[in-house]
Amino acid sequence: MQVSTKKEQRAFYKSKRSEIEKTRKNVLDTGVFENFKKFFESCNNKKFLVYVSNDFEVETTRIIEFLIENNAEVAVPRCENGTNVMNFYYISSFSDLEKGYFGILEPDNLCKKVSYTDDFVCLVPALCFDKHGYRIGYGKGFYDRFFSEHKVMLKVGLCYEVFLIDKIITDENDVSVDMIITECNLHERSNYER
Repeated sequence: MQVSTKKEQRAFYKSKRSEIEKTRKNVLDTGVFENFKKFFESCNNKKFLVYVSNDFEVETTRIIEFLIENNAEVAVPRCENGTNVMNFYYISSFSDLEKGYFGILEPDNLCKKVSYTDDFVCLVPALCFDKHGYRIGYGKGFYDRFFSEHKVMLKVGLCYEVFLIDKIITDENDVSVDMIITECNLHERSNYER
Protein backbone atom coordinates (compact mmCIF):
# COMPACT_ATOMS: atom_id res chain seq x y z
CA MET A 1 0.00 0.00 0.00
CA GLN A 2 1.42 3.38 -1.02
CA VAL A 3 -0.15 6.29 0.84
CA SER A 4 1.27 9.70 1.58
CA THR A 5 -1.28 11.20 3.96
CA LYS A 6 -3.20 10.22 7.07
CA LYS A 7 -6.43 10.85 5.16
CA GLU A 8 -5.40 8.21 2.60
CA GLN A 9 -4.45 5.80 5.38
CA ARG A 10 -7.85 6.35 7.01
CA ALA A 11 -9.69 5.69 3.73
CA PHE A 12 -7.65 2.53 3.09
CA TYR A 13 -8.23 1.02 6.55
CA LYS A 14 -11.87 2.06 6.60
CA SER A 15 -12.32 0.12 3.38
CA LYS A 16 -10.44 -2.90 4.79
CA ARG A 17 -12.54 -2.80 7.98
CA SER A 18 -15.79 -2.79 5.97
CA GLU A 19 -14.68 -6.01 4.23
CA ILE A 20 -14.82 -8.05 7.45
CA GLU A 21 -17.82 -10.38 7.34
CA LYS A 22 -20.19 -10.29 10.30
CA THR A 23 -19.45 -13.88 11.36
CA ARG A 24 -15.70 -13.25 11.28
CA LYS A 25 -16.13 -9.98 13.17
CA ASN A 26 -18.01 -11.80 15.93
CA VAL A 27 -15.11 -14.28 16.30
CA LEU A 28 -12.59 -11.39 16.46
CA ASP A 29 -14.72 -9.47 18.96
CA THR A 30 -14.99 -12.55 21.18
CA GLY A 31 -11.20 -12.87 21.14
CA VAL A 32 -10.75 -9.21 22.10
CA PHE A 33 -13.29 -9.66 24.91
CA GLU A 34 -11.49 -12.74 26.28
CA ASN A 35 -8.17 -10.87 26.30
CA PHE A 36 -9.82 -7.86 27.92
CA LYS A 37 -10.99 -10.14 30.75
CA LYS A 38 -7.37 -11.27 31.26
CA PHE A 39 -6.32 -7.62 31.39
CA PHE A 40 -9.11 -6.84 33.88
CA GLU A 41 -7.98 -9.65 36.19
CA SER A 42 -4.46 -8.19 36.31
CA CYS A 43 -5.64 -4.59 36.67
CA ASN A 44 -5.79 -3.10 40.15
CA ASN A 45 -7.97 -0.25 38.95
CA LYS A 46 -11.68 -0.87 38.45
CA LYS A 47 -12.64 2.48 36.90
CA PHE A 48 -13.16 2.51 33.14
CA LEU A 49 -13.98 5.01 30.40
CA VAL A 50 -15.48 2.89 27.61
CA TYR A 51 -16.81 3.83 24.18
CA VAL A 52 -20.13 2.32 23.14
CA SER A 53 -19.36 0.55 19.87
CA ASN A 54 -21.28 0.79 16.64
CA ASP A 55 -21.47 -2.09 14.13
CA PHE A 56 -18.17 -1.00 12.57
CA GLU A 57 -15.97 -0.81 15.68
CA VAL A 58 -14.43 -3.42 17.93
CA GLU A 59 -17.46 -4.43 19.98
CA THR A 60 -17.68 -3.20 23.59
CA THR A 61 -21.19 -4.28 24.66
CA ARG A 62 -19.86 -7.44 26.33
CA ILE A 63 -17.03 -5.47 27.93
CA ILE A 64 -19.45 -2.92 29.43
CA GLU A 65 -21.77 -5.67 30.70
CA PHE A 66 -18.79 -7.55 32.19
CA LEU A 67 -17.50 -4.41 33.93
CA ILE A 68 -20.90 -3.60 35.43
CA GLU A 69 -21.36 -7.22 36.58
CA ASN A 70 -17.93 -7.05 38.24
CA ASN A 71 -18.73 -3.84 40.14
CA ALA A 72 -16.40 -1.61 38.15
CA GLU A 73 -17.18 2.08 37.76
CA VAL A 74 -18.14 2.59 34.11
CA ALA A 75 -18.45 5.84 32.22
CA VAL A 76 -19.19 6.28 28.52
CA PRO A 77 -18.73 9.27 26.22
CA ARG A 78 -21.22 11.88 25.13
CA CYS A 79 -20.47 14.44 22.44
CA GLU A 80 -21.84 17.72 23.72
CA ASN A 81 -24.43 19.29 21.40
CA GLY A 82 -23.07 21.81 18.94
CA THR A 83 -19.45 21.34 20.00
CA ASN A 84 -16.43 19.14 19.31
CA VAL A 85 -16.24 18.35 23.03
CA MET A 86 -16.56 14.82 24.40
CA ASN A 87 -17.18 14.14 28.10
CA PHE A 88 -17.72 10.88 29.98
CA TYR A 89 -20.73 10.09 32.15
CA TYR A 90 -21.31 7.29 34.65
CA ILE A 91 -23.75 4.54 33.72
CA SER A 92 -25.06 1.58 35.70
CA SER A 93 -26.83 -0.21 32.84
CA PHE A 94 -27.64 0.10 29.14
CA SER A 95 -30.97 1.66 30.11
CA ASP A 96 -28.97 4.82 30.91
CA LEU A 97 -28.21 5.25 27.19
CA GLU A 98 -30.06 6.97 24.35
CA LYS A 99 -29.29 7.68 20.71
CA GLY A 100 -27.08 10.72 20.29
CA TYR A 101 -24.36 11.97 17.93
CA PHE A 102 -24.55 10.09 14.58
CA GLY A 103 -27.04 7.66 16.17
CA ILE A 104 -24.43 6.38 18.64
CA LEU A 105 -25.71 5.38 22.06
CA GLU A 106 -24.74 8.00 24.66
CA PRO A 107 -25.56 8.64 28.33
CA ASP A 108 -28.88 10.35 28.88
CA ASN A 109 -29.21 13.70 30.64
CA LEU A 110 -29.72 12.09 34.05
CA CYS A 111 -26.23 10.57 34.09
CA LYS A 112 -23.55 12.22 36.22
CA LYS A 113 -20.50 13.65 34.47
CA VAL A 114 -17.05 12.32 35.43
CA SER A 115 -15.16 15.30 36.80
CA TYR A 116 -11.81 13.63 37.53
CA THR A 117 -10.42 11.08 35.06
CA ASP A 118 -6.82 10.67 36.31
CA ASP A 119 -7.52 7.30 37.95
CA PHE A 120 -9.51 5.78 35.05
CA VAL A 121 -8.47 3.29 32.39
CA CYS A 122 -9.71 4.55 29.00
CA LEU A 123 -10.59 2.12 26.21
CA VAL A 124 -9.87 3.82 22.90
CA PRO A 125 -11.45 2.99 19.51
CA ALA A 126 -9.64 3.24 16.18
CA LEU A 127 -9.57 1.95 12.64
CA CYS A 128 -6.04 0.74 13.32
CA PHE A 129 -3.04 1.24 15.62
CA ASP A 130 0.63 1.15 14.89
CA LYS A 131 3.28 -0.61 16.93
CA HIS A 132 4.12 2.65 18.69
CA GLY A 133 0.57 3.02 20.03
CA TYR A 134 -0.57 5.71 17.59
CA ARG A 135 -3.98 5.38 16.00
CA ILE A 136 -6.06 6.27 13.02
CA GLY A 137 -9.44 7.27 14.34
CA TYR A 138 -12.53 8.27 12.43
CA GLY A 139 -11.35 11.79 11.67
CA LYS A 140 -13.32 13.85 14.19
CA GLY A 141 -10.50 14.22 16.73
CA PHE A 142 -12.65 13.65 19.83
CA TYR A 143 -10.17 11.41 21.64
CA ASP A 144 -7.08 13.46 20.78
CA ARG A 145 -8.85 16.57 22.08
CA PHE A 146 -10.00 14.73 25.19
CA PHE A 147 -6.48 13.50 25.97
CA SER A 148 -5.01 16.97 25.42
CA GLU A 149 -7.25 18.27 28.23
CA HIS A 150 -7.58 15.25 30.55
CA LYS A 151 -5.16 12.78 32.08
CA VAL A 152 -6.07 9.12 32.49
CA MET A 153 -4.24 6.35 34.31
CA LEU A 154 -3.92 4.14 31.23
CA LYS A 155 -4.97 4.43 27.58
CA VAL A 156 -5.85 1.02 26.12
CA GLY A 157 -6.58 0.59 22.43
CA LEU A 158 -8.96 -2.10 21.18
CA CYS A 159 -8.03 -3.43 17.77
CA TYR A 160 -7.99 -6.53 15.57
CA GLU A 161 -4.50 -7.98 15.13
CA VAL A 162 -4.59 -7.51 11.35
CA PHE A 163 -5.06 -3.76 11.95
CA LEU A 164 -1.99 -3.47 14.14
CA ILE A 165 0.41 -2.03 11.56
CA ASP A 166 4.03 -0.90 11.43
CA LYS A 167 3.63 2.87 11.15
CA ILE A 168 0.89 5.46 11.05
CA ILE A 169 1.41 8.94 9.69
CA THR A 170 1.17 11.19 12.75
CA ASP A 171 0.93 14.88 13.50
CA GLU A 172 1.54 17.00 16.60
CA ASN A 173 -2.00 16.44 17.95
CA ASP A 174 -1.81 12.64 17.96
CA VAL A 175 -1.65 10.85 21.32
CA SER A 176 -0.41 7.27 21.61
CA VAL A 177 -2.02 4.60 23.78
CA ASP A 178 -0.15 2.66 26.46
CA MET A 179 -1.42 -0.80 25.53
CA ILE A 180 -3.36 -2.49 22.73
CA ILE A 181 -5.69 -5.44 23.23
CA THR A 182 -6.36 -7.60 20.17
CA GLU A 183 -7.98 -11.00 19.73
CA CYS A 184 -4.48 -12.53 19.81
CA ASN A 185 -2.60 -10.69 22.51
CA LEU A 186 -2.16 -7.99 25.10
CA HIS A 187 0.45 -5.72 23.55
CA GLU A 188 2.09 -4.14 26.58
CA ARG A 189 3.53 -0.65 26.76
CA SER A 190 7.05 -2.11 27.07
CA ASN A 191 6.74 -3.42 23.50
CA TYR A 192 6.57 0.10 22.10
CA GLU A 193 9.44 2.32 21.14
CA ARG A 194 8.77 5.63 22.84
